[in-house]
Amino acid sequence: MEDSVIKRYISKQNFAQNDQIDVIVQEDVKTQILVHTGRLLMREISDDEKSLSLENLIILSITHGWDVWQEIVCESGIIEILTELLLQTKNLRIRTLCGAVIETIQQRETEINEVVDWQTLLSPLISLLFNRDELVSESGKQSLIMSIEMRPESFIGLINLSIFDKASEVLDTYTQSQSSQSSQVIPEIPITILIKVLEVIEKGVHLIFDYGKKTYNFKIASQKVIYTNSEERIKDLLSSILFILQEQEEADEFEGTLKEKGQRIEIQQIRQRLSIVEEKARVAEDRIKQAEDKLKIEQQ
Repeated sequence: MEDSVIKRYISKQNFAQNDQIDVIVQEDVKTQILVHTGRLLMREISDDEKSLSLENLIILSITHGWDVWQEIVCESGIIEILTELLLQTKNLRIRTLCGAVIETIQQRETEINEVVDWQTLLSPLISLLFNRDELVSESGKQSLIMSIEMRPESFIGLINLSIFDKASEVLDTYTQSQSSQSSQVIPEIPITILIKVLEVIEKGVHLIFDYGKKTYNFKIASQKVIYTNSEERIKDLLSSILFILQEQEEADEFEGTLKEKGQRIEIQQIRQRLSIVEEKARVAEDRIKQAEDKLKIEQQ
């Protein structure tokens, strides 16, 4: 699974020769990390190519634990390289991606007994997702979707990071901007970024079904947007998400009904068993009393 994922991402890169891709795909994860890190030092590598390598490092830092990264961090100087690039570059996107890679690697270092704190680990990525720069947001979106596909439980971390509430706030602002006749109400983030956020949520709700009550505000805000004259893509995404949430809500209610019915049946069975036990006890007492009466008669 990991090899196919890495191959899919590496194939996006514009290497000069196809055989270079094949070599990288065949190498292990540590080698891939070192290759992407080394590309950050090459002056002939463009900012777009460096950004792509940084995106791959984010993916690798999310999908592989500290057991993979420990040796690399200790021996390769990757943190120093990322820090140097962050300080030297004038490209805001590269600077943001460098910070995200450093933070996710540092979070990996804090893992104990292989317990992944998804909320902490994905925090820098959700910041990328909501970034107003479309390319930076796209990096966050791709990284989060990859994380959800490989580790569906990671979406719980996004729920705990209030992704539904954050999206609700953006949707509310979007509704106001649609209904207002003036241009004073400006959406918190561009529509293109909102679409990326909704794409991540849609991916997550397909795989994880434990939302609690954290989708309440999101559902209200979504319904308002659907009824306004909004972008078709936004309507489609919101309709898809709401449909899944509604299905899950109905399933939860059905499960609750079954449990309640099962509890009633269980209580009834317990009462029946108690009644049988009480009847047996009464019969036993009668027999004991009869035996005692018989013994008294024989002793007279």
